[in-house]
Amino acid sequence: MKIVTLASTKGGGGKSTLAVCLAVAAIADFKKVWLVDLDPQGSLVGWWRMRGRPENPELVLNNPLTIRMAEREMRKQRGNCDDDEIMIVDTPNSPLERINLTVSESQCVIIPMQPGPFDVLSADAINQIVVDQGKQAVTIRVVNRADARHPLLKAAIDEIAANGGGKPIIIGENFLFQTAILDGKAPQEMTGRGSKNVKADVAVLWSAVKGVLDGK
Repeated sequence: MKIVTLASTKGGGGKSTLAVCLAVAAIADFKKVWLVDLDPQGSLVGWWRMRGRPENPELVLNNPLTIRMAEREMRKQRGNCDDDEIMIVDTPNSPLERINLTVSESQCVIIPMQPGPFDVLSADAINQIVVDQGKQAVTIRVVNRADARHPLLKAAIDEIAANGGGKPIIIGENFLFQTAILDGKAPQEMTGRGSKNVKADVAVLWSAVKGVLDGK
């Protein structure tokens, strides 16, 4: 079982939407995809229900509070888990202790943020958790809802690099990320204007995650 965790202490960074993107992308590479919604807001729960409660990706039921609780619930739902399965985890914004525990059990950590100064600064707490848990090599920073023409994007990229975060993945601003969720779809499943850019951005993100999971 591979565990991919999306972690942030600030709302609005797009954790839940990116979790949806990754869960649907992962279906092509894993036999089974599990969604774990540790966030009390329950955004993943709502999306999964709007999608028709599919078996893949499948939501871990009964509102687990930790990865261990989620794993126990998964076994109740489907029996033993195979190595060719993946868990996509949407964490709460707090407390840090719960985020720390989830990060410690993950094979890949994603830190999403918008390209604003408060968003980038708010990532410091997660960055420290990543360092404390020795997860620097498996952590991916994502600048979400980015406008390539805006100077804030370059400032955010420079700040991430200055703090040792390397080059982040950029996800462009696109209304399809919002409308897809309302339809119970993943953004990369949408068609029409702007859909090629969305598909390309999600493909780059999933490729980076897969590379981390494969040890590349």
